[in-house]
Amino acid sequence: MLSNDSNLSMNEDSILKSQSREYSLYAGKRMIGRIEEMKTSIEWKNQLLKWINLHAVSSKHFYVSNVRGEVVAQLKKNRGFNRDVEVLGAEGERLAVLKQTLGMKNQIISARLPEGDPYIKAIGKNNSLHLSVQNEETNEIIASIQKKSARAVRLKDSLFSGGYYHLHHIKSPTPFEQIILIGMAVVLHDQLHNA
Repeated sequence: MLSNDSNLSMNEDSILKSQSREYSLYAGKRMIGRIEEMKTSIEWKNQLLKWINLHAVSSKHFYVSNVRGEVVAQLKKNRGFNRDVEVLGAEGERLAVLKQTLGMKNQIISARLPEGDPYIKAIGKNNSLHLSVQNEETNEIIASIQKKSARAVRLKDSLFSGGYYHLHHIKSPTPFEQIILIGMAVVLHDQLHNA
């Protein structure tokens, strides 16, 4: 687990679309981890897809690590029009699959367990600056993902900062819920806000 804090923030550190994506995770002002896109995600085929504005079709592979650099999870999307993102454990075991329907008016990212059972779902409207995350069995709201303005203090930082997301759990999260919510925020930024 990265942190048992109910409030996390995810800040994009990469600026250019041609760069591999990098994010920092914070609990308050304390850095708790990083998310880094692997070099295989920026191979020439993916760069070509980005260049011809087919960013969503390229393959992606992210590592989520704690502050000691230990991998705690992976996010993987295969190249093509399939929008599923696999959430994998540190050793590559499948934990869940994120299925996305990201349009301009309505956005849904649902997490399904490896057996296909529904787990949680994030729902947003109107360019998804705020998504409510609910338990699929009970329809109870358990968390939210909100895109915020850059939290930079200096003008230089605000000009060169990427996406900034606030992830709020209603209750203290389980490690599994936390990784799923982080995965949903990465998918939202990478597939909709950064496309």
